[in-house]
This record gives sequence, C-alpha cells and structure tokens, in this order.
Amino acid sequence: MDRLDAIQAFVTVVDRGSFSRAADALGRSRLQVSRQVKSLEDWLQVRLLHRTTRSLSLTEEGERALRHFEPILSQQAALKLDMQDSRVILRGAIRIAAPVGLAQGLLMQAIARFNQQYPEIDFDLVLSDRYAPLAEQRLDLALRYSHQPDEHLIARRLMSIGSVLCASPDYLHRAGTPSEPLHLLGHSCLVHLERSRWTLFREQQPIPIEVRGHIKANELATLKNAALAHQGIAALPCDLANPLLDQGLLVRVLPQYQLSTQALWAVYLSRSYQQARVRAFIDFLAQHWHDDLMPADLQPIDNSDA
Repeated sequence: MDRLDAIQAFVTVVDRGSFSRAADALGRSRLQVSRQVKSLEDWLQVRLLHRTTRSLSLTEEGERALRHFEPILSQQAALKLDMQDSRVILRGAIRIAAPVGLAQGLLMQAIARFNQQYPEIDFDLVLSDRYAPLAEQRLDLALRYSHQPDEHLIARRLMSIGSVLCASPDYLHRAGTPSEPLHLLGHSCLVHLERSRWTLFREQQPIPIEVRGHIKANELATLKNAALAHQGIAALPCDLANPLLDQGLLVRVLPQYQLSTQALWAVYLSRSYQQARVRAFIDFLAQHWHDDLMPADLQPIDNSDA
C-alpha cells in the first residue's frame, strides 16, 4: 500500500503540475508527497522528475513510468469498485462534453460497453470541439484534447492521440498527391477555424505551414466528412482517421512527416462529493483507453506550439 500511495502521489504531481497542488488534492502535506516521490525514485533507481524552483517536468524515465503507473491505478480503482457491495446499483445521468468526432467513435463505443455493465446509467452528451464551461453547463466531466489541461480543473490523462494528414483517393487522383509540405499550399486544405497552421515534423524539426482552403469548420467531424466528400486534405486525429484509412475511404498524405501529438484528458471540477457513477465511468475510460492511439510508423511528438 505504501508503494501504491507513492505511485498515486507521483501521478497526481504530474497531473497537477506541482507538489503543492498535488498535496492539496490528496489531502497530504507537501513534504509527505515529496518524500513519496523520492521513495519511488529510490525504488526504481532513476530520476522521474526534473525539479527547479519554478518548474516541474518529466524525465524520459518518468514518462515511461507514467505509462505503467496509470493502468495500475485504474485497475486498483476498478477492483475497489468491483468489490463494493453488489447491492449498490449505479443509476442516474452523466452529463459529458466531448468533441463531436470523439463522441461518434471511441466515446460511443465506450458508452455501449459501460452500459452493458451499468444499464441504469443515462448519458447527456454536449458535443462541440470548443471547450464547454463545466459549471455553466452543469457538466459532470468533459473530454478534451489538450497539451496541458486547465490548471483550475482536476484532470486525468486517458491517452495520447496522434494525427495524420489524409484525403480521399478521388481527390488525390484529381488534384495530385503532395510529396513535400510546401505542396500543401497548392491544395485545398480542410481547415479548422481555430487551427489554420499545420506544423509537420521531419526528424524532430518543425515545418509550419499556413494552410488554406475553401472549407473551414469548427468541428473535426465536419472536416472528416468534407474529406470523404473529396473536398481536400484534412488533418485528423487517429481516432477519427484510422477506421477510414483501414477501409480505404481515405489515404495518408505525406506519411513520412509527423504531426504533433495531443493528450486526451477527462477534466472535472472537483473530486469532493463526486457521484459514484461519474467516478465509475472515468475509471472505466482510463482502464479501456490507456493505450496510446498512434499511426504505427510514427513516434509521438508533443509540441505545445504546434
């Protein structure tokens, strides 16, 4: 249990971005959290965190350890939930904000599996690529793609999701297939209203491209549908793109270049008095989504400026 407590301390420090905020979240002293993380480093004989007076960041070993620790905590939470009194029936509604494309794919699949276990839980989905205010819209939680979640919210990392450039075979047959990033300037690019710059990477070197096209939208699902309608090249997260690539409805463009990676987070206002059904669903997502979703030939790149 001491080691589990230390793992929980380390993961919370990473989630909250500081020892002080982690201590507040866990109800422990800052010194106790610091000692627990140090004990974990001593056990593994590696440094997990770079510490300065003003910043905190993961070492390479810390990133690897985090990928192992998060499933351990998810399994612990799932075990505890499973061992609770079987007479306790989870019921009621969970109100969730999520991106449209995520809801149409991964989230809907997760809800279907979750409802097999808890059929008396309902879901109210607020769908938009824009960040919905949790308090104003009475949300129990939100699922967000982000390099760094809002520090005022409780956040739990679910997975990392890569992105790919893709287009329909018909569009590429008509317009030609780009072989280098600058060729994108001569193509119709399907642009998110808030992300008109695409940053591609080759051997870790960023190549920013100010893309343009005749269709812009504030939702990735709409851009996906435009790509399927042969309207241009889209930058889509792998959860949206992979099924269409597997079916041959879309094909990769510039596969030798990478796009930046974002994490998928579950964010909520407070751990205090959180309904059991919400905790159960977050634990379920963490358990089922702990594997990163990346193109098989790419290494994740997390670049907050991209």
